[in-house]
Amino acid sequence: MTPTTTPPLRVLYASERAYVPDRVDGALYAAHSLLSILSRRGHPIEAVASIGKQQRARTLNYRMMRAMSARRLLAMPDNRNGYPTRRAWEELVGDVVVERIRAFRPDVLLTQLDGCERIARIGIERGVPTLVWVHDNEFSFFRGNVPRSPLLLTLSATDFVSRSVQHRLGHQSPVLYPPVRLGRCLANRDAEPDTVTFINPVKEKGVDVALAVAKLLPHRRFLFVEAWPLRQERVEELERAIADLPNVTFRRWSEDVRPVYARTRVLLAPSQWVEAFCTVVFEANANGIPVVASRIGGIPTTVGRGGLLVDPDAPAEEWAAAVEGLLSDASCYRRFTRLALANAARDEFNADHIVDRFISLASAHVTAGRAYARGPAYDDTLRAGLSRR
Repeated sequence: MTPTTTPPLRVLYASERAYVPDRVDGALYAAHSLLSILSRRGHPIEAVASIGKQQRARTLNYRMMRAMSARRLLAMPDNRNGYPTRRAWEELVGDVVVERIRAFRPDVLLTQLDGCERIARIGIERGVPTLVWVHDNEFSFFRGNVPRSPLLLTLSATDFVSRSVQHRLGHQSPVLYPPVRLGRCLANRDAEPDTVTFINPVKEKGVDVALAVAKLLPHRRFLFVEAWPLRQERVEELERAIADLPNVTFRRWSEDVRPVYARTRVLLAPSQWVEAFCTVVFEANANGIPVVASRIGGIPTTVGRGGLLVDPDAPAEEWAAAVEGLLSDASCYRRFTRLALANAARDEFNADHIVDRFISLASAHVTAGRAYARGPAYDDTLRAGLSRR
């Protein structure tokens, strides 16, 4: 672990999306990994998120606690992630952020995903240096509706997203790759792996392509893995789709992904969505697993030389040929295993280096923001910027 060489940063993370472990996706996992490492280094950390409404028992408990407090209770606190996390109804997250800014007194506010612009405005209004971490190229959550302010800095999950932020919104946006904690995903691969693995069987991730490839390669075993709990209708739809494919096994969600990578010989990632990073590609490479992935968004940056790229709209036969080429040529497979390991070992993907970069970027932003906030024209400038929204 890299020792902290700068004064501790008090970091408040906030999003209107549900949070780990109630919900898990690439952006949430990235934030949790970042905050966990910062916390272990001695930086005070807090998180605010919406309550996972699929967690029925917890939701009922929250309703009861709200009622017993005559609705004065805003959030339910827990420490399941190793740092304080407060969860509330989505529409109350902003109120919780205001309360935690007052009580926790963060040096920096980090926000992403659902509600990030509303949360960023709260931070700016209260003079808190604010970071918005952008993970998607569609700008589904950050559309540039936050007034320009020296208190606002956008971070991008990859260079691909950074270029888009610059082009579409005019923001200079430093790259902060998602940190991946290898202890979570490194598997014991003593047994001979034998599956082609496809993680997150939904349309956006290319489930139709994966199903077609499995049909074209009946002599290969396929493992479809639920990345986070799917709605029951989606599960039933998938089960119907694989009913006539005896070479496909469906594995339900589990927090421990290591058994998946222990069985995986090739990772198939035929994403149809313009992804920023694709964490599962990195995790596979870190296990020496070559990937066959879409040439789309930031995925080529993540794949590097650790696999083969195929156009997302290529026919299924092309995808199947890429998979079969890796599996049927032992020398080719060994070469790509070495390349996968080397790709995952790149300095820019090292989790400690990423956290170092976050600390450097956040510290510089805090220093600049504080200098700006001390300026005599701060209040007038801020009010004028907010009124122009």
